[in-house]
Amino acid sequence: MCSISDRAGSGLARGRGRRPGPLWLLLCGILLWPGTGGACEYEWGRRGTDFLTSREFNRARAAFDRWQAQAPDNPMPRFYQAIIPWVEAEPLTGADRERGARESERALKQLMADSEDAAGRDRRHALTYGMAESFISRIYIKQGHYIKGFRYARRGHRRLTELLQQHPDLIDANLVLGLYDVYVGAIPGAFQWLVQLLDLDGDTARGVKRLELTVARAPTAAPEAARILLQVVALRSPRGCDYLPLSREMLARYGANPDYSLLYQRLHLRCGLPQEVLAENQRARRRYRPAAAGFGAALDDLRLRAHEDLGQVQALDVLRPRFGEQPARWTLARARARVQRAG
Repeated sequence: MCSISDRAGSGLARGRGRRPGPLWLLLCGILLWPGTGGACEYEWGRRGTDFLTSREFNRARAAFDRWQAQAPDNPMPRFYQAIIPWVEAEPLTGADRERGARESERALKQLMADSEDAAGRDRRHALTYGMAESFISRIYIKQGHYIKGFRYARRGHRRLTELLQQHPDLIDANLVLGLYDVYVGAIPGAFQWLVQLLDLDGDTARGVKRLELTVARAPTAAPEAARILLQVVALRSPRGCDYLPLSREMLARYGANPDYSLLYQRLHLRCGLPQEVLAENQRARRRYRPAAAGFGAALDDLRLRAHEDLGQVQALDVLRPRFGEQPARWTLARARARVQRAG
């Protein structure tokens, strides 16, 4: 029997005292994974992406191994195995981060070479090839190799666009297409020469729709699409507060990953909910020990800004001795100055 319901309970099912909002389908995608058919084949794939989103890498590898054993002709498990070193190394710096990026780049290029012949006759190989191209582009762009990165992105975008036109049920392709549209559509005017040079074409609104569709219906890519919506779209969009329910569900479901605590706090602060920020901030300090590099400073910054929004000058004074000469000290000075001006 295929079921992923034991991976995490539904926050809405437990009852949060809120009526379903306009992004109800997004929550259904994250919580229930409706899929598009072939649920048994994709069960271990979705388990793997859930573990990957929670940064439980060994469990993710084991789940993708189970998926590959269950579907030996499907190249997609290899794709997810290939990106694990990069995802695992993202919070790191220097040589450790570069090592993870190189390992994933090599694995993805090998996967492309192995899938090239089959991509013309098997849509699963075509999907995997296009996603590998696109994720190589993300590695290059993160490294600052923009021209090479956007060339890979353009090729992957064209390949997956054609594939989706022929096979609209391959919902996972919308993750890559949506990410492309969001990033290219947001390139500032000063860099439009790069858009023209590389013949790029992106539309932010279209990208958001693609990502929302991925969250609601994609078999395996829904968690990553939700992360992008929160990290890239919600914190910039005028309608960002529509994603508050999604931020709560992602924190409830993938709470082992401290990134979702920070995303939750940042979005709630942006939406004028500083009390919720302080409550989660305190919980995060207890839960995430030892914290990842920079995590403590980020918590300090969010805590100070929440006190600032509440006008709690006394709390800011109490916190002052904690910072000394630490980098977060300027935040305290700025926060206190703004509160005094507001008063």
